[in-house]
Amino acid sequence: MKNEDVLTRFNEKYQVDSKTGCWIWTGTTGGPDTGGLFSWTFGNRISARVAAWRLFKKTPLMGKIITTCGQLLCVCPDHFRTTEENERLFDKIDKQENGCWIWIGATDPTGAGKFILDGGKMISVHIYLLEQSGVEIPQGVFTKHSCGNSSCVNPEHTVLADAEYRFWQFVDRDLPEDECWNWKGELRRGYGRFNGAGAHRFAYEKFIGPIPDGMFVCHTCDNRKCVNFHHFFLGTNEDNQADKVKKGRQAKGDKNGFAKLSEDQAREIKTLLKEGWKAIDIIRQKGYTRNEVYMISTGNTWAWLEV
Repeated sequence: MKNEDVLTRFNEKYQVDSKTGCWIWTGTTGGPDTGGLFSWTFGNRISARVAAWRLFKKTPLMGKIITTCGQLLCVCPDHFRTTEENERLFDKIDKQENGCWIWIGATDPTGAGKFILDGGKMISVHIYLLEQSGVEIPQGVFTKHSCGNSSCVNPEHTVLADAEYRFWQFVDRDLPEDECWNWKGELRRGYGRFNGAGAHRFAYEKFIGPIPDGMFVCHTCDNRKCVNFHHFFLGTNEDNQADKVKKGRQAKGDKNGFAKLSEDQAREIKTLLKEGWKAIDIIRQKGYTRNEVYMISTGNTWAWLEV
């Protein structure tokens, strides 16, 4: 979207107070400490004060904007100043000729710059400066340095990373193809989690192709944490369960923590079914629940038990 269009929309959202010179925001507002909000582009809503800074001052914004008039909803750029913490922060930045802003202050174990704001909040410097420049960073989205220098905090060198880039941050990709690539991020039931789903499913769709409805991504290596797509094959739920049993990974009978029946009870149900008993008769006469009989009769539980 051209800046002229953005400027036109912005100018429709405030009224000038002739007594104070304030530009009072009449558009959408946030919480009691937020002030006005403005949609810079579709889906990218930023502070109205930040938008005013970008439109009228046309210089990078470094630090938090404070209005000298004290009016929360004022968006007049002549009433703006930045906090003193801005000076403290920039004392720790070495601006180099190649455009990189090298952070020379405290860092975290990954090498990312850390800084304590006046209110005591610890922030990642490159993230903070990027947000102060007007870029909205969705929750869970990573950033990367276009210059390749992890010590650089120049917001013009910090860009939002795509899903594939973020995926590889949790994988040791230097390992050979025949070895497992164990997921180093969040785990659930032993499987890696990424983008709200299984990391192994993301890897399959990204590097192999679509997963048909109802199909499972199975591991030839039998390692749930592995996201090496060379170790994947597709299978139905039945294939997946059979693969578990074949490899001895399925917890059987009384050893299954979720088992409600003993092996003898399961054998009795299977024997009665084999002899021709109806499920309803087993339930009524033997005292088993509908679910216990149904799960055995359909092979969902105790399928390995022979009678």
